[in-house]
Amino acid sequence: MNKGVTFFINLILIVILIGLTSVTNDRQSVQENKLKEIIIIKSNNNFVNKSQLLDFLERNNIQLDMLISDSYSKDKLEKLVESHAGIKDVDVFSNQKGEIKIRVQQKKAIARVKSSTDDYFLDEYGFEMLKPDNCTQKLIVFTGDISNNDHKEIFSLINTINRSEFWSAQITQVHFEDDDVILIPRVGNHKIKVGDLRGIYEKLDKLYHFYKVVIPNKGWDFYKEINLKYNNQIVCTKK
Repeated sequence: MNKGVTFFINLILIVILIGLTSVTNDRQSVQENKLKEIIIIKSNNNFVNKSQLLDFLERNNIQLDMLISDSYSKDKLEKLVESHAGIKDVDVFSNQKGEIKIRVQQKKAIARVKSSTDDYFLDEYGFEMLKPDNCTQKLIVFTGDISNNDHKEIFSLINTINRSEFWSAQITQVHFEDDDVILIPRVGNHKIKVGDLRGIYEKLDKLYHFYKVVIPNKGWDFYKEINLKYNNQIVCTKK
C-alpha cells in the first residue's frame, strides 16, 4: 500500500472519529439527568429525610428527573443542598448515564433555645438552626430572656457540660432571668443560681463537691435554692 492510500485511509478514520465524538457530545448535551439515590447519613437529630430534601429542591426549582446536562452543575447543586438548615455537608455524584446520587451529612444540634419570642436549635458550631418537627434527640433547653448575643456563652457552657458525664446527665434546663443564669437539675427539686457564666467550670466544680459532701446527709430535696454567685462560698436556701 503506497503512502498516498495510507494517508487517505488515516484521514477518513480521523474524520469518522471526530464525527462520533461530536455525536456523543451532542447526545450528552441534551441528556436528561435523573435522580437515582439520596443517601442520608444516620444521625440522632433527623433534621431532614429524603422526602423533605426533594421538597426543598423543588421549592428551589430543581427537578432532578428533568435536568438537562447543559443546565446541570454539580457544584451549584451541592451549594444549594448545603444551604438547607439541617445539612452540614453534601456530595453529588453523576455518571455518563445521567444518574445522580446525593449523599448528605446532617448537622448536629447541641442545644435547644426556647426564648420568649423564638424556638430553635444551636448547631455544633454555635450557630442558630431552624427547629425541625421531627428531631427526637433530647437536648438541654435554654429558656428566658435570650438573644443572639448570648449564643457564644451558651455554646461555651454546653461544651463545658458535655465534657462531664455527670453534668451531661444532671443538667436539663438553663434559664436566663435578668442578670442571673439558673440551672435546673434532673435530680433534686432545687434551682442552682450561678450569676453570669464567667468561671462556670469552677462554679460547677464547687457544686460537684457540695453534692458529694452535703447532699448525702441532707438529701436531694432539702434545699430549694443553691446559690453559687459568691466567691468561695455556697449560699443555700432551705424549703
